[in-house]
Amino acid sequence: MSNFNISTRYAKALMEFADDKKSLELVSDDMILVEDTLTNSKELRAVLDSPVINNEKKKSILQEIFANKVNKVSMEFILFVNNKSRESILFDISKRYNAIRNVKLKRVEAEIISTIEFSDEQKDSLQKQLTEFSQMEIIPTFKTDESLIGGFTAKMNDTVIDASVMQQLKKLRKTLVSN
Repeated sequence: MSNFNISTRYAKALMEFADDKKSLELVSDDMILVEDTLTNSKELRAVLDSPVINNEKKKSILQEIFANKVNKVSMEFILFVNNKSRESILFDISKRYNAIRNVKLKRVEAEIISTIEFSDEQKDSLQKQLTEFSQMEIIPTFKTDESLIGGFTAKMNDTVIDASVMQQLKKLRKTLVSN
Protein backbone atom coordinates (compact mmCIF):
# COMPACT_ATOMS: atom_id res chain seq x y z
CA MET A 1 0.00 0.00 0.00
CA SER A 2 1.37 3.44 -0.88
CA ASN A 3 2.23 6.11 1.66
CA PHE A 4 -0.59 8.25 0.22
CA ASN A 5 -3.19 5.58 0.98
CA ILE A 6 -1.77 4.87 4.42
CA SER A 7 -1.53 8.55 5.35
CA THR A 8 -5.09 9.09 4.09
CA ARG A 9 -6.38 6.27 6.31
CA TYR A 10 -4.61 7.66 9.36
CA ALA A 11 -5.77 11.20 8.57
CA LYS A 12 -9.40 10.09 8.24
CA ALA A 13 -9.12 8.10 11.46
CA LEU A 14 -7.75 11.16 13.25
CA MET A 15 -10.59 13.28 11.90
CA GLU A 16 -13.17 10.80 13.22
CA PHE A 17 -11.35 10.54 16.56
CA ALA A 18 -11.15 14.33 16.90
CA ASP A 19 -14.80 14.71 15.92
CA ASP A 20 -15.81 12.14 18.58
CA LYS A 21 -13.79 14.04 21.19
CA LYS A 22 -15.31 17.39 20.05
CA SER A 23 -11.79 18.65 19.30
CA LEU A 24 -11.87 19.03 15.53
CA GLU A 25 -10.68 22.66 15.42
CA LEU A 26 -8.00 22.14 18.07
CA VAL A 27 -6.66 19.08 16.29
CA SER A 28 -6.75 20.99 13.00
CA ASP A 29 -4.58 23.73 14.50
CA ASP A 30 -2.25 21.07 15.93
CA MET A 31 -1.87 19.30 12.59
CA ILE A 32 -0.98 22.61 10.96
CA LEU A 33 1.69 23.01 13.66
CA VAL A 34 2.96 19.44 13.07
CA GLU A 35 3.08 19.99 9.31
CA ASP A 36 4.89 23.33 9.69
CA THR A 37 7.36 21.88 12.20
CA LEU A 38 8.21 18.95 9.93
CA THR A 39 8.36 21.21 6.86
CA ASN A 40 10.88 23.47 8.58
CA SER A 41 13.01 20.73 10.15
CA LYS A 42 14.74 18.39 7.75
CA GLU A 43 16.68 17.02 10.72
CA LEU A 44 13.51 15.96 12.53
CA ARG A 45 12.16 14.30 9.38
CA ALA A 46 15.49 12.48 8.98
CA VAL A 47 15.31 11.25 12.58
CA LEU A 48 11.73 10.01 12.12
CA ASP A 49 12.69 8.28 8.85
CA SER A 50 15.79 6.63 10.32
CA PRO A 51 15.58 2.87 10.87
CA VAL A 52 18.65 3.10 13.13
CA ILE A 53 16.87 5.17 15.80
CA ASN A 54 14.49 3.04 17.87
CA ASN A 55 10.82 3.85 18.52
CA GLU A 56 11.38 4.74 22.18
CA LYS A 57 13.92 7.42 21.26
CA LYS A 58 11.59 8.76 18.54
CA LYS A 59 8.73 8.76 21.06
CA SER A 60 10.73 10.82 23.55
CA ILE A 61 11.74 13.26 20.79
CA LEU A 62 8.11 13.66 19.66
CA GLN A 63 6.95 14.15 23.25
CA GLU A 64 9.63 16.75 23.93
CA ILE A 65 8.74 18.71 20.80
CA PHE A 66 4.94 18.50 20.85
CA ALA A 67 3.77 17.66 24.41
CA ASN A 68 3.39 21.28 25.55
CA LYS A 69 2.27 22.60 22.16
CA VAL A 70 -0.60 20.33 21.13
CA ASN A 71 -3.74 19.21 22.92
CA LYS A 72 -4.20 15.79 24.49
CA VAL A 73 -6.10 14.28 21.55
CA SER A 74 -3.37 15.26 19.09
CA MET A 75 -0.60 14.00 21.35
CA GLU A 76 -2.39 10.67 21.79
CA PHE A 77 -2.57 10.37 18.02
CA ILE A 78 1.10 11.24 17.52
CA LEU A 79 2.06 8.58 20.07
CA PHE A 80 -0.33 6.09 18.43
CA VAL A 81 1.42 6.69 15.09
CA ASN A 82 4.76 6.14 16.84
CA ASN A 83 3.53 2.91 18.45
CA LYS A 84 2.52 1.63 15.00
CA SER A 85 6.02 2.51 13.69
CA ARG A 86 4.52 4.97 11.21
CA GLU A 87 6.28 8.11 12.47
CA SER A 88 8.15 8.28 9.16
CA ILE A 89 4.86 9.30 7.49
CA LEU A 90 3.70 11.70 10.21
CA PHE A 91 4.42 14.58 7.84
CA ASP A 92 2.26 12.98 5.12
CA ILE A 93 -0.50 12.26 7.63
CA SER A 94 -0.59 15.87 8.83
CA LYS A 95 -0.67 17.16 5.23
CA ARG A 96 -3.49 14.75 4.30
CA TYR A 97 -5.43 15.66 7.45
CA ASN A 98 -5.20 19.36 6.60
CA ALA A 99 -6.23 18.70 2.98
CA ILE A 100 -9.21 16.55 4.02
CA ARG A 101 -10.25 19.14 6.60
CA ASN A 102 -10.15 21.88 3.96
CA VAL A 103 -12.37 19.84 1.63
CA LYS A 104 -14.80 19.06 4.45
CA LEU A 105 -15.02 22.74 5.46
CA LYS A 106 -15.07 23.94 1.81
CA ARG A 107 -11.78 25.78 2.15
CA VAL A 108 -8.94 26.07 -0.30
CA GLU A 109 -5.41 27.33 0.22
CA ALA A 110 -4.34 29.93 -2.33
CA GLU A 111 -0.75 30.98 -2.94
CA ILE A 112 -0.84 34.46 -4.44
CA ILE A 113 2.38 35.80 -5.93
CA SER A 114 2.76 39.38 -7.10
CA THR A 115 5.60 41.72 -8.00
CA ILE A 116 4.80 44.12 -5.16
CA GLU A 117 3.24 43.76 -1.73
CA PHE A 118 -0.54 44.19 -1.96
CA SER A 119 -2.32 46.64 0.34
CA ASP A 120 -4.85 45.22 2.81
CA GLU A 121 -7.67 46.55 0.63
CA GLN A 122 -6.22 44.83 -2.46
CA LYS A 123 -5.76 41.58 -0.53
CA ASP A 124 -9.38 41.65 0.66
CA SER A 125 -10.68 42.43 -2.82
CA LEU A 126 -8.65 39.64 -4.43
CA GLN A 127 -9.67 37.20 -1.71
CA LYS A 128 -13.36 38.00 -2.31
CA GLN A 129 -12.96 37.53 -6.07
CA LEU A 130 -11.17 34.20 -5.60
CA THR A 131 -13.90 33.09 -3.17
CA GLU A 132 -16.55 33.85 -5.79
CA PHE A 133 -14.50 32.06 -8.47
CA SER A 134 -13.82 28.91 -6.42
CA GLN A 135 -17.08 28.84 -4.42
CA MET A 136 -14.91 28.03 -1.40
CA GLU A 137 -13.41 29.95 1.50
CA ILE A 138 -9.93 31.12 0.54
CA ILE A 139 -6.97 30.72 2.88
CA PRO A 140 -4.46 33.04 1.22
CA THR A 141 -0.69 33.26 1.49
CA PHE A 142 0.85 36.26 -0.22
CA LYS A 143 4.37 36.30 -1.66
CA THR A 144 6.32 38.61 -3.92
CA ASP A 145 8.38 37.75 -7.00
CA GLU A 146 9.86 40.56 -9.08
CA SER A 147 10.39 38.27 -12.09
CA LEU A 148 6.66 38.51 -12.87
CA ILE A 149 7.24 42.15 -13.99
CA GLY A 150 3.64 43.05 -13.07
CA GLY A 151 0.31 41.46 -12.19
CA PHE A 152 -0.08 38.30 -10.09
CA THR A 153 -0.54 34.54 -10.11
CA ALA A 154 -2.87 32.60 -7.83
CA LYS A 155 -2.54 28.84 -7.26
CA MET A 156 -5.44 26.95 -5.69
CA ASN A 157 -5.01 23.18 -5.68
CA ASP A 158 -4.65 22.30 -9.37
CA THR A 159 -5.94 25.66 -10.65
CA VAL A 160 -3.55 28.45 -11.62
CA ILE A 161 -4.74 31.93 -12.48
CA ASP A 162 -1.89 33.70 -14.24
CA ALA A 163 -2.57 37.42 -14.63
CA SER A 164 1.09 38.39 -14.79
CA VAL A 165 2.75 40.62 -17.37
CA MET A 166 5.29 37.84 -17.94
CA GLN A 167 2.47 35.50 -19.03
CA GLN A 168 1.00 38.16 -21.30
CA LEU A 169 4.41 38.66 -22.94
CA LYS A 170 4.75 34.89 -23.47
CA LYS A 171 1.32 34.79 -25.15
CA LEU A 172 2.21 37.75 -27.35
CA ARG A 173 5.54 36.14 -28.38
CA LYS A 174 3.76 32.87 -29.19
CA THR A 175 1.20 34.73 -31.32
CA LEU A 176 3.91 36.68 -33.18
CA VAL A 177 5.99 33.55 -33.82
CA SER A 178 3.00 31.55 -35.10
CA ASN A 179 2.06 34.36 -37.54
